[in-house]
Amino acid sequence: MTEQTTGYDQRVPKYLAIYRALAAEISDGTHQPGAALPPQRQLADRFGVTLMTVRQALRALQDDGLVEARPGTGTFVRQPGFAYHLSGLRSLSEELTGQGLELRTEVLSADLVSAPEEVAARLGLSPGTRVLAVDRLRSASPEPGAPVVPLLLQTSFLTERLGGLLDVAELRHHSLYRLLGERLGRPVTSAEERLQAVALTEREAALLDRPVGSPALLSRRLSRDEAGAPLVDDRAVMVGDGTVVVAERAATEVSLTYRTQNSPG
Repeated sequence: MTEQTTGYDQRVPKYLAIYRALAAEISDGTHQPGAALPPQRQLADRFGVTLMTVRQALRALQDDGLVEARPGTGTFVRQPGFAYHLSGLRSLSEELTGQGLELRTEVLSADLVSAPEEVAARLGLSPGTRVLAVDRLRSASPEPGAPVVPLLLQTSFLTERLGGLLDVAELRHHSLYRLLGERLGRPVTSAEERLQAVALTEREAALLDRPVGSPALLSRRLSRDEAGAPLVDDRAVMVGDGTVVVAERAATEVSLTYRTQNSPG
C-alpha cells in the first residue's frame, strides 16, 4: 500500500501529521472525553497510511495523556481531571462541581498561626500577626461510579477576626466564598491570581497520592471584598496530570501576564 497523507506537509512524518490532526480534533471537541476514536482501520483509510503508522500516532497520543487504550475495546479520549478557568470569579469547589465532578472536601487542619511574611503583606497585616490557616484536601470522581482521586491541596489564610466568625466544619460541604458572602456578609468581588509550575514536596505528594517531585500547578489567589479589602489569601497545589488551565480571553475581562523566573541557585 502506498502511504499518502494528503493535505499535510510532506516534510512532517506521517504519524506526526496524524497525531496533530487527532489532537486538534480532541481539543476542539470533535472527539469528546470518554468517547472512542474511530477504529484503526478507519483511520488508516482516512489518512491513506498503514496500520503501523496509525498505531505509532495513537501511541504518541497516549504518551501525551490525550487518549487511553483499552485492550479489546479500542482507543478512548481520556477524561481530564478538571478544567481550571481563569475567567469569572468562582471558588475551587464551584469549579469542580460546575463540571459535574463529585467533590469531596477533607478539612485537614484549621489553626491560628503566625502569618508568614508574604501572607501578612498580602493581607495587609504586620509580620507575625495571627491568622487562621485552613488546610483542605479536595478529591473528586470524574464520573459516577469512578474512584475518588485527590486533585488539589489548598491552604486558605484569613485574618483572626474574620476566621473567628467562621464555622470551619461547614467547609466540608460549602465553599469558603459562599460562607463569606452568605454567613458573614463579605462577598468576594475581585481577585488576583498567579499560576506557577512547581514540583510536589514530600508532604504534598503523600496527600495527593503522587510521586515526590511530580509536576504540579501552584495557584496563589488573593480575594477581596467590594471595598477592595483583602479577605482570603489562598495557596492551592493542583496535580499536573489532572489539571487543564482554560483562559477565555477578552481584552476588557481577563488580563494575563507571562514572566520567566530563574531557578534559585
